[in-house]
Amino acid sequence: MAKASTQSQENKVSYLFLAPFLIIFLVFLAYPIVYSFFLSFQEAGTGYSLSSLEWVGLKNYFNLFTDIEFLWAVLMTFYYALLIMPLGILASLVLAILLNNKISFKNFFRSAYFLPNVLDMFVIGTIWTLIYSKDGIVDKFIKLVFDFFTYDFLGNFTNSFFISLFTMFTQGICYGLVLFFIYKIYISFPMSRYVKNEKLAHLLDILVYGVAFVLVFGSGGLLGGASKVLGSAVNNGVLGTPATCMPAVVFALVVKGAGFGMILFLAAIQNISEAVYEAADIDGCNEIQKFFYITLPLVKPIIFFMAVTGIIGALNAFTEIYAMTKGGPIVTVLGKSLGATKLTGYYLFTKWEQSEFGYAAAMSYALLVLTIVISKVQEKVLTPED
Repeated sequence: MAKASTQSQENKVSYLFLAPFLIIFLVFLAYPIVYSFFLSFQEAGTGYSLSSLEWVGLKNYFNLFTDIEFLWAVLMTFYYALLIMPLGILASLVLAILLNNKISFKNFFRSAYFLPNVLDMFVIGTIWTLIYSKDGIVDKFIKLVFDFFTYDFLGNFTNSFFISLFTMFTQGICYGLVLFFIYKIYISFPMSRYVKNEKLAHLLDILVYGVAFVLVFGSGGLLGGASKVLGSAVNNGVLGTPATCMPAVVFALVVKGAGFGMILFLAAIQNISEAVYEAADIDGCNEIQKFFYITLPLVKPIIFFMAVTGIIGALNAFTEIYAMTKGGPIVTVLGKSLGATKLTGYYLFTKWEQSEFGYAAAMSYALLVLTIVISKVQEKVLTPED
């Protein structure tokens, strides 16, 4: 009896210490979540304020499927995610492997690469906007490259002849390297390693690697298109060119966040027993084989974590877009003017700014459902086997 009384007293003390956080959670998190859910079934009337809401049922949710701007924002968000997730994971993993070696000033480099992660996103976006601005460092470098490839080196021959020869030579090398790389990936990572159903694994192999081969062979005009993009970037700036603005934003975010992923991968790599690598050395494995068959499978939980948080971050991306591009530049698709970097997070903000509170709330819950579905798919694909 005395023991139960003591336990009850300890629980009361625990709840007393938890009370400040619980109050803050209920007022600033739980209540807004519940309120926004009911808000998604309403829309602002003629007064365009929260005091003039009208009940419209599922109208806001149905409108999402016919809203071209929302569908475009979802497409651009997936494009953003497909760029930032693999690049972020790759950059973090490379940094972790390099800084896991016994090199001089190792701790200094670890701190230096992690430092951008603690800076505010708006500050980072503003700094990179200045870097990408006209007559900035990147702009001057692009002009230097563009001037190099458009200079008449051959005198009597035209620039187009020189560029054609250069294109043919570089395309041949690029095709060979990319195809070899895709083949090595297929050998090392067949879908049967991740999907237990043999027929489904075979179908995914054809889909994933078949699409990769088609993309490689269908990229004949890649360098020609790249020269046009380069010329446009010279005239309009990196953030003012539709083809370069999204990769520019992604690059800035990868540089900022690579340090955080590096710490995660370092922790995972350092937890791998040296005995495993010693056994691989005895079996005659080289460094590449040890990476693909030991290191990579054992850091798979970190890859899964970064993939899930990456897709959530992409669906909620706002600050970097607000600071760097404001959703622009404008592109014309099917006769409609759309923002090349208008992601779902920024589009939701614009709707709230236009006092379309119910529609913005419905959009946020639609994105929540989409996030859960994608996370579950990623969990099935990336969760390590027992």
